[in-house]
This record gives sequence, structure tokens and C-alpha cells, in this order.
Amino acid sequence: MKARTALLALVLMSNGIACSESKQEALPPAPRETQQPLEPELLLRARASRGAGYAERYQAGSQISPARHYLFSGIAHFVFHEEGKKPGTFDFEVALASPSLQRYQLTLDLWKNWFLLGGPGDSWLKTPNDSAPRPNSAGAEELEEDAALRWLILGFPASLERAHARNQAEQWSELWKKREPVPLAADFGRGDLQLWLEPSTGLPKRVERRGENGRASVLLTVQDWTLSYPGSQGERLYPRQWNWQRKDWVLEEKLAQIEDCALFLDTAFRPVEAPMSQYQVWRGADGSTQRVPDERFALVAHSMRYRALSEKSAADNSACIWEFRNATERQFVEQLEDDAEGEGVEVIANQLCLLWSTPQFQSLNNEAEAWLSEIAAQNGFETIGPIWVRTEVVGLEVLVPVRKRD
Repeated sequence: MKARTALLALVLMSNGIACSESKQEALPPAPRETQQPLEPELLLRARASRGAGYAERYQAGSQISPARHYLFSGIAHFVFHEEGKKPGTFDFEVALASPSLQRYQLTLDLWKNWFLLGGPGDSWLKTPNDSAPRPNSAGAEELEEDAALRWLILGFPASLERAHARNQAEQWSELWKKREPVPLAADFGRGDLQLWLEPSTGLPKRVERRGENGRASVLLTVQDWTLSYPGSQGERLYPRQWNWQRKDWVLEEKLAQIEDCALFLDTAFRPVEAPMSQYQVWRGADGSTQRVPDERFALVAHSMRYRALSEKSAADNSACIWEFRNATERQFVEQLEDDAEGEGVEVIANQLCLLWSTPQFQSLNNEAEAWLSEIAAQNGFETIGPIWVRTEVVGLEVLVPVRKRD
């Protein structure tokens, strides 16, 4: 499985006018400079608490690259609620590529257990007694909750940095100043979760689950934000200790090291025999294709029918528009329905592609294109034809056609 799931770790490193008195008609006042709205106080405080290297990794203007995944390890200590079951201490390692892509490995001497999350509902388990990973549907919800909370906390307050998250950032900031918990969206897991932020630093300190009776029980506490990763502009700080309160056990994780600019294909989170992912055009609740894309870096098979456009705009505002770009020219095309036929309709069938989607960036520059070609080469692929860029997403969604080297 390791050959299939090899990772690529990349370290990134007013002008005024004076007028004398005159009988002439007075000049109109010079227009005032437009002032940018003040940023929410929570953002300012949390950024400062994360260290001098936070901006180069998480804020606008950081290097456009898909190498933004996490790899961290340490010691995991389990205390089981089952009577007579002894506590256990393991080495653990977590690869985290998105809020729904996680590989959790526990090691004790030569024994290893893997818990894989390949997407929502796509959970796999491999124990020392298994020759290959097996479906783990019973544990999917817990793993999804685990991965989503890790992604939120490790990057905090990155999820509030995006332009589309301005209202959310202001709401969270007001709750933080009032020292009230922040309700988390339903997609963070089972039940009603709420996040408490540290008053002095603005950083996450506790996640609770509210029951049907309104009472809150602790699910996760994080503390000791001293684990350092050395960015080129300064260190970035992460929490060393994570304490999970689960139905069957209490888990204490102590992190010893972290890499925050790793890169994994989605095949690192699924067994070798699992079918290849398919790329799909997701539509918003209003039927439009404009959306905030998920964080994802994957090898996919892509099929579509399309028609070239004379200009970027299409007649239908809900149309899916791609920009095909190479070194010398760019062309816009409209993706059509799967059964579309007629003059000018062209077909792409099961084309192998590297897919990179992220809400972090809004555009793709030449340096990022070069990164993608290099990543393809290091994984045994060569790029073919133009790169395809979705134009109507709030973020970045890119397909790079590739083929396996002979």
C-alpha cells in the first residue's frame, strides 16, 4: 500500500490641495480615500497568537501551491471505559489532507492499525489480522468528526480568512468577545457541536457536544500551543496536547512533531483496490455551479461534453465554464449535459487528471502551474494538453490531464 500512497512533502518556505482666499468659485473638496473596513478583532488576535509564520502559510498572498496538508505524530494514550480493559499507549501518526481525508496509524512494536477516511462515508480499517483494509462503516461518522475538527483547529483562523467568510468571522468575533461558545456547522459531525475560544489568545481550547436536554459534554480539549514549525518568515505554533472524550474511551494525544506543507494524493486514504474517484460538477442550492470548492488533491477520471465559447460568458448564468490554458493561448468552453449532441460538441472520456481544488486561492499563476507539472512528474505521470481551470467557483478548481509514463 505504501508504494501507492507515497507522499510528497514540500516545505515552502493623500494628497491635499491648499487654496488661498479668492472670489473665484471654490474648488470641490478632494475625494476622501476609501477606508477598508476594520478586520474582526478575533482574526487579529488569533493570527498574532499563531506566530510570525502564520501569514505565509494561511493568509492571502501566500504561495499558491497544493502542498498544504498535514503530517504529525506523537504518543497516544487510551483509557478504556470497559471494565477490566487495560489502558494502552501507542505511537501514532496522522496524515490529514482535508476535513474529510485522514489516515490514522497506531503502532505498538511491530503491530500496526490503520483507520482510513477517504471521503464522507468512505471509511476503512486495517488491523494486524487483516491482509487488506476492510470497510468500516460503523466508524465513519466518528472519523469524519475527528478529521473535520483537526482541520479546523490546525488551520485556525484560516477558515475565517476567506472573503466569503467575512460575516462568519464577525459573528465569531462577537461571540468570542462576549466569552460565549461558537456553534459549529452541522457538517462537523454528529450532534450539536460548539467551540470555545481562549479569551487571551483567540485560539480554540474546547469543543463540546450539546445533548437533547441542552446540556453540554466535552468532546475535545486542546492546549499547549507551543509545537513549532519553522516557516521562512518565522515559526507557526500548533497545540501539543489533544484530549478526546469518546463513548468507549478517553484518548490523550501528545504531538511531538508536525509538517504543515505536505502533499498527499487521495489514494493515500483509500485501499489499492478501491475504484478511482470520478470528478463531478457540484451545483449550489440555487442550481448554479458557483460554489466554494472543498480542499482536495486527487487522481480522477474525468469525462465531459463541451462546446467552445467565443468569449468567457455563457448565455446561462448557471453554466459550468472552463478555461483551457497552455503556454501560448487560452480558450473558454462550456461544459454541457452528459447526453448533449449537435454541432460543435466535443467529448472527453475518462481522461486521467490530477484534480486540485481549494477555497484558499482565487487564481492560478505560472509558478503554481509549474508546481503541478513537477508534482505529476514526481508521482510517475506526465502532463498532456492544456490545464483546465473552473471559472465560476469561489476559490480554485483545476484539472491537469496526465498519463502514466511508460
